[in-house]
Amino acid sequence: MNDSISKAYDYLEKFKEVENPIVKNDDLLPLESLIKEKNYYSPSIPRILFVGEFKAGKSTLLNALLGGDYAAVDILEMTSWVARYWPSDEEFCKIVYKDGTEEFTSPNEFKDKCQDRNYSEEELGNIERVDIGIDNPDIKYSIIDSPGFGSTTVKNEKRVIDAISEADFVFWILSCEVIGGMREAAIINNIKEKETPMICILTKCDLIDSQDELQEVIEYVNETYDIELDSIFHVSAKEFFDSPTKYEVERFENLIKFINSNITVNKEEIRRKAQESHLQRIVEHCENLLKSIEEEVDKAIEARERYRSLLTTVRMTVINKLESDIVEYVSSNLFNPYRESIIERLKGIKGKLTSEKINESLEKSLPSDYMDEFWKGMLDYTLIRIKDLWSEGIEQNVEELKRINNIVMSTKFSVSFSNDIEEFKEITGVVADETFKTSIQASLGIAGVATAYAAILGPSAAYITIGAAATGIGIPIALMGAGVSAAVYFIKSKNGGSKRIKGNEVLNTTIDQFIDGVVRTEFINKAKELNAQTEEILVNKFEKQIYSRLPDENLDKINYEIKNLKAELGRLNLGDSRNESIQECPFCGKKITNNSAYCLNCGSSLKGA
Repeated sequence: MNDSISKAYDYLEKFKEVENPIVKNDDLLPLESLIKEKNYYSPSIPRILFVGEFKAGKSTLLNALLGGDYAAVDILEMTSWVARYWPSDEEFCKIVYKDGTEEFTSPNEFKDKCQDRNYSEEELGNIERVDIGIDNPDIKYSIIDSPGFGSTTVKNEKRVIDAISEADFVFWILSCEVIGGMREAAIINNIKEKETPMICILTKCDLIDSQDELQEVIEYVNETYDIELDSIFHVSAKEFFDSPTKYEVERFENLIKFINSNITVNKEEIRRKAQESHLQRIVEHCENLLKSIEEEVDKAIEARERYRSLLTTVRMTVINKLESDIVEYVSSNLFNPYRESIIERLKGIKGKLTSEKINESLEKSLPSDYMDEFWKGMLDYTLIRIKDLWSEGIEQNVEELKRINNIVMSTKFSVSFSNDIEEFKEITGVVADETFKTSIQASLGIAGVATAYAAILGPSAAYITIGAAATGIGIPIALMGAGVSAAVYFIKSKNGGSKRIKGNEVLNTTIDQFIDGVVRTEFINKAKELNAQTEEILVNKFEKQIYSRLPDENLDKINYEIKNLKAELGRLNLGDSRNESIQECPFCGKKITNNSAYCLNCGSSLKGA
């Protein structure tokens, strides 16, 4: 099979390996069926047609030539359908029913079911054709086993005649028990009229008592049906299987040598066109499946990019507003309600202001855990504002969220965005953690969205540490004292170092420096990082649902690979089959090209149809 077709098929097979694929097994079955048939249409594999009466030993001989137990034997009128056997990379049995449906099983299971008579008469009557792949590298030919002569339906005998047009060589299987009849004579004449090469194989020779009697049978066939003596072979397939004698083994070896030396494809041009047509059908199935996946992936990528853009817009709005809100919070709350007490103590300092004196004033004015509590309060305020601002931002983009929802709902990925935007708008202002998480999850429908916010609601405290231990979040008062000392130095430098410094000015400058040196550079930057993580986690959660139904966790890579495979298939040169006009087979109604010699679906001859 063409490398491009193999690559496309192997890639498509990956999609059915996931737990809940968008390409299901039933979608691939028609393609798998066509690929299993590829050797049957090969111009290098000749086809041998078995014809003969029921009970002539066709099935036993077929098993002997195929080197296995594939066909049911000793079952009257069991083969009322065409059975096709050919060399394959894997063994399989495909049952084609008259309504066009197909069923796959193993050759042994099908054979045993026939052998044990587990098929009802109605089930048998519904079978149109059976295809069996043989995994045996020594088999260099295909065998078409036709319904036996004497079938109870005219249609079955017509199948035999139609199959002659499909075959490169005919094996007339004639039992030594019953030497021919009127039906066989008519079929043999039909074979000769079509000028299809033929040999006669006399079976059940173990039932003949002497060599002289066997010779009489051979001469009778030679004279009655005008078949050359060197085209008449005699075997006992049953004896070959049950207790092969040296003589019987030699007879089978002679038959195999004849097959290998004399049987070739004698309708090579027709077969080549049939192969091109068959490969084209495979390509079309591959292209259709790839296109269907590509359409789904394209929509998923569009939804993801629009969702990412929406979240980026919201995140930027959150960050810009959050920074001003936090600065306002610190400006209004740092040192409150101890501000006046600190100023009074600073006023009472005699002599030069030093860090030690300032620290002493702070320690006497502030509770020992003041900075820890202030820091925690600022963190709580930040988390509340983040939640509120994200909710407000999403609410302001409701229409875009609806558009994303419509895209998602049109895919096979079942990514659940809610249409209940009004409910979302009502609950986005709720601050309580569990209610907030539930509202986001219910409104966006993204499983696990609370995980994104957990990065803000929980671990954020551990990330934001300014000069403190890794397990704490506080800023020691001594560090604040150093900040106040720096503020004093700054004010003195600004005013030439001579002016008396007011305590109020010291605190205001300290707050400003705290905002610029700590809040903006450390705290707000960390808040920006956490918001960026929030955006990425939300996008990842969206993608995760899609990836659960795809063989690769990368939408863009899948999109790229599918487009490349489609391009490769589009460049294939399969003769003129793309340009041939299409018509329907008059027997089964399937589409065929206008110059086909026979139907690729039912095998019927189209000459004169």
